[in-house]
Amino acid sequence: MSFVATILNETELNMSSTVQLTREVLLAFLEWYTNIWLIEGNHDNRIARATHGNVHLGMFFPDLPIRYSRYPFMYFDTSRGPVKVVHPQNFSGDPVVLAQQLYSVTPEKSHYIVAHCHREQFGWSPDGRFEMHTLGTGRDQMRTKYKATAVNKHKQWDASFIMIRDGFIHPMSLKRTDWKRELGPLYQYAPEIPGII
Repeated sequence: MSFVATILNETELNMSSTVQLTREVLLAFLEWYTNIWLIEGNHDNRIARATHGNVHLGMFFPDLPIRYSRYPFMYFDTSRGPVKVVHPQNFSGDPVVLAQQLYSVTPEKSHYIVAHCHREQFGWSPDGRFEMHTLGTGRDQMRTKYKATAVNKHKQWDASFIMIRDGFIHPMSLKRTDWKRELGPLYQYAPEIPGII
């Protein structure tokens, strides 16, 4: 019989602290945004995998005005055409190529925003009609155990997220965004990051 740990030490991120941290992030987002839709990625469904689908992360926020989907993708319409946001099973060192491949096998054509690969890239669909964007990550890679302890030839992660405003898709990169302009008066509260802010 294999050993299954039932107790985590206090420094490990457990289910309770994960739920609390997620709640704090969502409450902060709700101060800025009217609507929040969440799709499930491979790290979000750990509890669902462990409980064979009986429990999932979305069950822990019934009091918050958010929409949580068990699917790893969603579509929505913008003034510049439909957008598909997807957290694919596949991983790629060049995720814009993955976005183009996903586009090619999907009947419903749209702009793409692809997560999971932790790299910010941009390109066009093979037919030149739609934008292909890939997400960086909002995580500190040095505080991510499997990343910080790995020695491999994988490409480095990009710290970024994406904002859609008036139908235009804007990558918001820690290194390439004019945060003073974007944040306006709030810029004074931004943490100092050497060489960036």
